[in-house]
Amino acid sequence: MMTRNTRLIALISAIAIAPITSATVATADEAVVDVRARVVRIIDGCRDLNKNGKIDPYENWRLPIEQRVEDLLSQMTLEEKIGQTAYPSLKIGKDKAAALGVEDRGVQTSVKHEVSRGAGFLMIAPFPTTRDCAEAMNQVQQWAEGTRLGIPLIMGIDPHTHIYKGTRIVGGDRSLALSATDNLETVRKVYDVWRKEMRASGIHLLLGPQTDLTTDPRGIRNPDTPGEDAEWAYKLNQAITKGFQGDELGKDSALLCPKHFPGIGCTGGGHDGHQTFMGHPKPPAGVNPGTPLKSTDETIKWHWMPFKGAIDAGTWAVMSPYYVFPEFIEKKRDRIRIVLEEWLRGELGFKGVICADWGAVTPYADIQGGCSTGRVKEEFDRWLKTKQTDEKRINDSVRRILTGKFKLGLFDNPYVDPEQAEQVVDCDEHRAIAKEAAHQCQVVLKNAGNLIPLPKGKKVLWADAFSPARAGELARTHDIAVVNVRGYNGIGHRKYEGQDLIMFVEDECTARLKAIHKTGTPIVAIYQLRGNPFPIPWVAKHADAILVSYGAHWHGAKGDHETSGGWPEILSGEYEPTGVLRVQIPRSMEQVKAQREDLPFDLGCTKEEMARIAAAIGKGEPPPRDLGDPLFEYGIKGWGPTKGKQKAKPGAR
Repeated sequence: MMTRNTRLIALISAIAIAPITSATVATADEAVVDVRARVVRIIDGCRDLNKNGKIDPYENWRLPIEQRVEDLLSQMTLEEKIGQTAYPSLKIGKDKAAALGVEDRGVQTSVKHEVSRGAGFLMIAPFPTTRDCAEAMNQVQQWAEGTRLGIPLIMGIDPHTHIYKGTRIVGGDRSLALSATDNLETVRKVYDVWRKEMRASGIHLLLGPQTDLTTDPRGIRNPDTPGEDAEWAYKLNQAITKGFQGDELGKDSALLCPKHFPGIGCTGGGHDGHQTFMGHPKPPAGVNPGTPLKSTDETIKWHWMPFKGAIDAGTWAVMSPYYVFPEFIEKKRDRIRIVLEEWLRGELGFKGVICADWGAVTPYADIQGGCSTGRVKEEFDRWLKTKQTDEKRINDSVRRILTGKFKLGLFDNPYVDPEQAEQVVDCDEHRAIAKEAAHQCQVVLKNAGNLIPLPKGKKVLWADAFSPARAGELARTHDIAVVNVRGYNGIGHRKYEGQDLIMFVEDECTARLKAIHKTGTPIVAIYQLRGNPFPIPWVAKHADAILVSYGAHWHGAKGDHETSGGWPEILSGEYEPTGVLRVQIPRSMEQVKAQREDLPFDLGCTKEEMARIAAAIGKGEPPPRDLGDPLFEYGIKGWGPTKGKQKAKPGAR
């Protein structure tokens, strides 16, 4: 998924939303269902969604879900079925606010119009407050209730967008930071927080997490990934799925959609498949915007493994990628069928919904068996034009989608309580979990002289506030200097050499470090791994202590400011660092260029050693992890001391 500047104009706080009244009915488990809309009648404790004056099987919560699904399918027209697979993504048309107009990839439309045509999903957009979000979701569901069959919508968000003003945890959806906690219970608790906050806000589906492994240090989206270790990522995604969906889907669950199968973290030269689509930031002129995946028929299964973890734990959906394929199948005409039918459905046994990435509609969309990112008319016209499928396949897709909606309880009550949402979202309990996660992901790489935690009574220079020359002058009168180390490493700062991304420490940062080093003042370096793992050979040699930070934030008690990434509390000694690296840090760009983009643990390996890693993966064996020579490999659990040579191998708790 790419970050989208989407907006839901009809639903922000500046627009008045129609009042929704309530009526209460009981369900089989004696739970209270709050039916807020008066669009439909309540008959025998059930909602008359198709307004025919009686309760049909699909409207009766007392019946098995399978029976309800089949009854509803039998009543749907072909257009209504195709509408359920449509997933419009809408943004504000700036001059259309009064008319509730929005724009979807240049097409003028509106939320209400898409709902009236029977859209099954809606990609929502940022809201000023939690209450605005909850009220907007209620309004959309009320519109859906007024359609012929009254089918509710699944509301989805992209993790990048922070839609609902919820608790910020470890840099948003930065999986690399959460993975660094090395604590599966923390992972589960974090996703349980997001589940509770999303459902309270009226949101049901998370278009994430990013599950692609990052086996090339140059990969543009490395910070969104779980790292390069597929065996760990398998367990990580099981914890994520259990925390978010539960052991089984139910009325309190939220839906996951890990992305982008079969794993796009191994494109050549650090390119990203997103760069060729929909205005995503493109590389400079003359640089190829995208390359095939470098995974081979031996190594592809290493990249599948994190998805297998989510699938084995019951993930509801999986997202397919843009038009990027492994080189060994790229030229095959049926490559999409191979990826989705042979690999995902066949070898991994996935039976759920497949969601196309945004704008990545293919001639084989029918075999995806799920939702496709477009408007209702767009999806219907595409089906009529290509006729690549038949109604049986569409029925199979819609059956999966409707089953999810029934399991979430949306047909019986799609509404949320805005006041309760305000109490749940960003509450003190969730802030405490965010704080715990943010500190657990901090990683010590080096701690010569036991500078971390900072000794009491020492005069500390926080050098980033000063120019390199001024920082050097001030360092002479201080006992310790703390310096943030940032790099040109893919996130906002992209540098290319020929066709390939290159990574190095920012020039100003280098000058600041060297000016301080000349004074002899000990340096504590904060290595900002918010993008790619860039080489820091000078820092590794001359800094006395190195702490990795991922830009992980937490909020204190309500009203307090958030911390600066969690690392100040590590330096103060308030928290002990327990995180581990999930990617190798290279010694140089030459080492990066020499590695294979599709292999883990291969920085500094010879070609023969790389072949050994690939062969082990191809045989289904754990690959050797100690053949290479990266600058840093795991980090230290605890304070040290060390000169950067000691390893603390990950061991999930």
